[in-house]
Amino acid sequence: MHYRLADWDPQPGSNCYDPSLLNDPNIGPALSSVLEDMLKIRLSSLKHRPPEQILWKDFHRKRNDRLPDIFEALPPSDPDRVACEAAARALDPTRSARDGLRLLAVAHEPGPDGFLTIAALDRRLTAPVRENDHHFGGVALTRDSSGEIRVLPRLFRLVCSNGSTVCTAASDGVVPHASGIEDAIHTALDPQAFEEAITALRAAADEPVDPSMYADEFRRLGPFQIPHTRTQAPKAWSTIVQKYRDEGDPTAYGLFNAMTATARDLESDQDRIHLETVAWRLLIGGRRPRSPRVRGGATLVAS
Repeated sequence: MHYRLADWDPQPGSNCYDPSLLNDPNIGPALSSVLEDMLKIRLSSLKHRPPEQILWKDFHRKRNDRLPDIFEALPPSDPDRVACEAAARALDPTRSARDGLRLLAVAHEPGPDGFLTIAALDRRLTAPVRENDHHFGGVALTRDSSGEIRVLPRLFRLVCSNGSTVCTAASDGVVPHASGIEDAIHTALDPQAFEEAITALRAAADEPVDPSMYADEFRRLGPFQIPHTRTQAPKAWSTIVQKYRDEGDPTAYGLFNAMTATARDLESDQDRIHLETVAWRLLIGGRRPRSPRVRGGATLVAS
C-alpha cells in the first residue's frame, strides 16, 4: 500500500500523473513494478505481478483523491509509526519545497512479512559523473521482516540504462535505536559526503579494470542468489561480468554499474542492499579520491 507522509505527497517520477494511481487496482501493481525498477527499493508485497499494460491516458487523468496518510494508517503503538515520525521530522515536509527535497515513495505492508519504505532525494545535490550522466543525492529508510531499520544514502541516476540507483553506504545502514533515525537521515544527505561520492565515481570512470582482479574478493563477500537459478556467488559473478561486457564500458565505473544492475534483479531486499554495498566497497569506496575533471567537485543547485 502506498501513502503520503502527513501532507507531503510523493512524486516518484514524472509529475504528469496523480500519485493516487499507485493504489489503483487496475494499474497500481504494474506502476509499482516500474517504480521498484526505477528506485530499486521495495514498494510492493507482490513477488510476481501479472503483465499489465500502463496506458498514457491513465497518467494524465485528473482525480480528486489523494494517497492516504501513513499516520492515519498506523496505530500509536506500531513501531513503524516511530520511524515515520522520525523521518518526517528529519525531512521536514513544510520546508521541502524551498529546500529542494522531493519525496519519492512511502510504502508499507503490515504483518510478519511486511515492510516499510520511505525514499527521498535532494535536488540541490546534483552533479555529473560523465557528460550527460547526472546523479542526485538521496536517502532510503527501510524496515524488512527482520524488524531492523536501515537508513542508506543513495545516488539516483537521472539517465540510466542499468537500473537507477546506487547505495553509497560503507555499512549495512542498520540504526540500532529509533532515536538515531533523524541523525542517520541528515548524515545520508550531507553535501560533503555526496561530493566525495561523485568524486570517487569520476575517478572510477577514468580507470580501466580487469574484472578477474575482483572475482575472488567478490565470492568471499557473497553469497547472492539470482532469481530462477538458485545459484550462489559464482553464478552471480558470471552474470555481472556478462553485463559488464555487454555495456562495453571497460572502467571500474562500468563494472560497478554492472554490479548494481545485477542487484536490481535480486528478489531479496537484503541481498539487493548487500550487493550494492559490496559493489561500493569493492570498486569505489576503497579508492583514493582523485581530483575530478570538473573543477569544484559536485555542484549544488538551488531549487
